[in-house]
Amino acid sequence: MLDQGHHPAAWETGNLRRARLHLRAERALFEQLLLASLLPDVLGETRAIVAEADAALLPLLQAVNSKITFLEIGAVTLPILQAAKISMTSSLGDLARRFRPDAESFPGKPWLAGADQTKTAQFRHDYQQCFPQRPLVGLSWRQEAGDDEKLLAPLQPLFNDQRMGIVSIQRGADRGRLSTIAAETGCDFVVDPRVDANLSLLDYASQLAALDIVVAADDLAAAIAMALGKPVIKLCLSGAEHWAWGWAGASCVWARNVRIIRAAQDGAHWVGAVRAVLDSGMLEGVGHESP
Repeated sequence: MLDQGHHPAAWETGNLRRARLHLRAERALFEQLLLASLLPDVLGETRAIVAEADAALLPLLQAVNSKITFLEIGAVTLPILQAAKISMTSSLGDLARRFRPDAESFPGKPWLAGADQTKTAQFRHDYQQCFPQRPLVGLSWRQEAGDDEKLLAPLQPLFNDQRMGIVSIQRGADRGRLSTIAAETGCDFVVDPRVDANLSLLDYASQLAALDIVVAADDLAAAIAMALGKPVIKLCLSGAEHWAWGWAGASCVWARNVRIIRAAQDGAHWVGAVRAVLDSGMLEGVGHESP
């Protein structure tokens, strides 16, 4: 049996002192992505990092951070850590105390560049063919499972707004059913059969990168778009708020490109709020150039 001295020490406080670090993953996929924005800071104080992440996130994170060894949650064993000479273990959630102790310590800059540029260019070209000379707005209307037909009905004013072209970025939706709803209700929006976020977050990020603005109830969609540097309107639906978005105010500590609409309810309640934000100037100067 290995004695306790062979196990990496737990980080408690202070500088990482050029340690070889093992990073445990946060429980939620969204939190793993959000906190991955700390990785450049952590890299600056370490010699090597072995990081755990959800399998769905691995291609996206590996495309951005080639200096970090990413492994699926559960795949990291003591022999792997010993072979990499790992001396310390922690999580990004714990390390946030060191690297983000106050609002001023958040850089607020895009950090994700893992989108496939070829796919992004193709997505944008195809969407612009559907909505010539219009800004492309990605829309996610729910965080949890729900009746999409019922939830989409009150959104008619957004779909009929000729100043924008809407692309569905709703994860977990039946794309065939969405196409049928669009045809039956006259809702004018794109449902792209090439993108399934549950199969490839790299493709999903490439789709989001093709858009001008993202309006999202879904936390993960908002986080990816935010990390890509896209203007984001985050809908914090009543009863489904996450600590990452704070509890008051319209700004977001994680990035300066986010506008938060709070206590939003499904449908018509937040359509007016979204249109008011767009009317404030967010649509100006977008929609005609490549992202």
